Amino acid sequence: MSNESPASALADLFGLASSAPAPSQVKLTDSPVENLTAGRESMAAGQFDAAIEQFRRAAQQGSAEAVAELGMAYSAAEELPLAYAQYLRVLKSDRNGELLVGVSDILKRSGRMRDAVAQIQQAIEAEPTTPLHHYKLAEALLEMGERKKALAAVENAILIAPETAHFHFFMGELLFRMARFDEALGAYRAAIELSPGDDYYYLRTALAFWKAGKPTEAVKSAQLASDLNPSEDLYPALIALLLEEDGKIDEAITAQDRAKKLDRYDEERLSRIMAELGIEP
Repeated sequence: MSNESPASALADLFGLASSAPAPSQVKLTDSPVENLTAGRESMAAGQFDAAIEQFRRAAQQGSAEAVAELGMAYSAAEELPLAYAQYLRVLKSDRNGELLVGVSDILKRSGRMRDAVAQIQQAIEAEPTTPLHHYKLAEALLEMGERKKALAAVENAILIAPETAHFHFFMGELLFRMARFDEALGAYRAAIELSPGDDYYYLRTALAFWKAGKPTEAVKSAQLASDLNPSEDLYPALIALLLEEDGKIDEAITAQDRAKKLDRYDEERLSRIMAELGIEP
């Protein structure tokens, strides 16, 4: 007979990394409601070991909510085999879309992408009008290199929740990777209209303008990013680079004079952007 612990056995069966959860000195009460509330507070504070004990006690006291949230706490604490087992336990009686997505996330983190996609598809079948499920499907499909299928999935998310800026931004990023730059600009524009204060959206839009053969608009977009976040040293350096590449040497020199010397991290970021734009170092 094996002396292997249940967590280790489960890890071996599903190819997941396992570690024994360390005991936490956590105040527990005789009230399942109090323990459930305390668990949620611990999750919000990033105290996942404490949350596990609080949810576990609440579940033992009969809280159905705690049974499901215990799986989320295990997942957050990187106790993937325990999270997986907990989710499956709940799913026997409740085909909850959020839990199916939770199982999918564990499978993704374990490199089982096709199984992860299958779980998300089940979540969509259970809750077809939940936009996040379609977005999660798009993310997983993109990780698998299935760009066209990912595009269809994020389009479904946008149809359900057109007011969500990040869905449009994700679509823009996907179209950019597919070298469909004019279409990417349309998606970025929608994201910016919904979230006009996000400087990163303007940065990515600048790159799409450049790849679409619109250098003037690219510089303007990069400048808007810089205006929104003046403390970001990368933006002035990018503006100077774009002006120089566009042949506007005097303006590039002026912009370069305003730019601060980049640290190693920002130099690497600028190098990655140059590679995306096809600009030689």
